[in-house]
Amino acid sequence: LNLIIEIYGDFWHCNEEVETRWKSESFKINGKNKTEIREKDEMDKLYAIDNGYNIRCFWASEIEGKGGGDISLS
Repeated sequence: LNLIIEIYGDFWHCNEEVETRWKSESFKINGKNKTEIREKDEMDKLYAIDNGYNIRCFWASEIEGKGGGDISLS
């Protein structure tokens, strides 16, 4: 099984539900806005898939405090 589990940090990967600063189109980190960051994340996922990997992505806020017990990989 070629599986990549990606945990996206709510701030660094633009989760607007947790980090309200990302609701502003002008907010940037490291010179990149949320569209550029999300495009990079999508390119990374497609690269993994194209190279035979299954990939599952979770927000850090989804798994905090759960100990992984309630996370489904399917």
